[in-house]
Amino acid sequence: MKVNKETFSINHNLSDIQSISEPLFHDSRVQTISLASLISKSLQHIDLKHFREAFRLLLRHRRCHRRASAPGAEPVPSKRCAAGLAGRVVRTPAVPREEAVTTGLLKRLAENRRWAENDPQPVSYKLKSVCDYFFEAQEKAIDVENVPPVISTPHHYLISIYRDKIFFVSVIQTEVPPLFVIEFLHRVADTFQDYFGECSETAIKDNVVIVYELLEEMLDNGFPLATESNILKELIKPPTILRSVVNSITGSSNVGDTLPTGQLSNIPWRRAGVKYTNNEAYFDVIEEIDAIIDKSGSTVFAEIQGDLSLSFMNPRLLDDVSFHPCIRFKRWESERVLSFIPPDGNFRLISYRVSSQNLVAIPVYVKHVISFKENSSSGRFDVTIGPKQNMGKTIEGVVMTVHMPKAVLNMNLTATQGSYTFDPVTKVLTWDVGKITPQKLPNLKGIVNLQSGAPKPEENPSLNIQFKIQQLAISGLKVNRLDMYGEKYKPFKGVKYITKAGKFQVRT
Repeated sequence: MKVNKETFSINHNLSDIQSISEPLFHDSRVQTISLASLISKSLQHIDLKHFREAFRLLLRHRRCHRRASAPGAEPVPSKRCAAGLAGRVVRTPAVPREEAVTTGLLKRLAENRRWAENDPQPVSYKLKSVCDYFFEAQEKAIDVENVPPVISTPHHYLISIYRDKIFFVSVIQTEVPPLFVIEFLHRVADTFQDYFGECSETAIKDNVVIVYELLEEMLDNGFPLATESNILKELIKPPTILRSVVNSITGSSNVGDTLPTGQLSNIPWRRAGVKYTNNEAYFDVIEEIDAIIDKSGSTVFAEIQGDLSLSFMNPRLLDDVSFHPCIRFKRWESERVLSFIPPDGNFRLISYRVSSQNLVAIPVYVKHVISFKENSSSGRFDVTIGPKQNMGKTIEGVVMTVHMPKAVLNMNLTATQGSYTFDPVTKVLTWDVGKITPQKLPNLKGIVNLQSGAPKPEENPSLNIQFKIQQLAISGLKVNRLDMYGEKYKPFKGVKYITKAGKFQVRT
């Protein structure tokens, strides 16, 4: 989701602003309270969106003044008006707190008007939003993954994550543990995924009301409160086509009528009274390979990041394990068995890491020749990708991405399989290979043209590989069995294994 950066200009003629603001100080039914959540302390750093919100509230209060100017309305004493102009808080119970207007802003606008009337040239302010600091860091980064997760600004800290091609940014005013905020942002993204089926820009825009309702329940005065999907689904009903039609016709909301039952229990991740016609349990074992392969083909670094979404085989090979709160940790420590009361719906049961390189089998190999000659305007590019150890499984969704040197002008290549694209602006080569078969290995080769007079690139680029292998856990981890206690019925059980590339890099 991209927020446009804008420049806001204030003309020297501010009579319209004055005509709106003056009635605010002559009626006792209008209160003036600081909009700390809408307006920044400095006019130079005010967000344009918040500035427009302030003027919208000004117009609303002008309408309130007109309605309050009926016979019998008492004027505000002069001392009270002076106190309001000085920035002090004047409270009356007639107008809600969230509809208040800051007198400090009006005072600053009046000062700017007096200064502007003495200057024949219009006064222009470039209003820098808090998000501008994040946009600047994003422009400096080579890739989206290189954007700093924590950015310090003069008045705030910006903590962000990148999920599903969307940046989730949190604005912090005081020092807090960054991992605490990052974990909460991941919970927000997981909740959107659970509610909308996908966490995308389109899904968030189409369900913006539910997004605001969820954030209102997940955060209590800036502190995480309810992050379990089962609790949130009792508070905010998930969107459906039928519910959307009914809400638009009847005017009803998605907010639940009762408090969540799991909030006060020992298992807050599961709501009470869950019943289904068909009782099923599916487990997805998804493993990502992070590896660095040097020029000679040797493994420099390799580890496996896994999500197990039970008793299973080879549990001792797991190094770092992160559990869902539902798991009984003491039994895992003693027996290496996962015993738990599961939440209702999809959830991540365990995340693990296998760091021993002897246990990490690299499923693909890459043969490459990327060379540039001295005093030459061209170079050679030749890359072949093949299966190394796939245990009889097919490697699918193979995509190679290369950040070529800045001196590269264009590339004339030929692909035996798939298609390639080269962006002359970003210098990024993308080769979409697809499925790899041992009988016919995909190859991409050709000529690399350099800019006229450009020196030979000092370093060769690295190759970033993406792939997926169905029904294979590369670490050898397998679900052995699932035992269910306390119920008479036997649920249907299914297990799916997926191995895919994480940060898989080949140096040339």
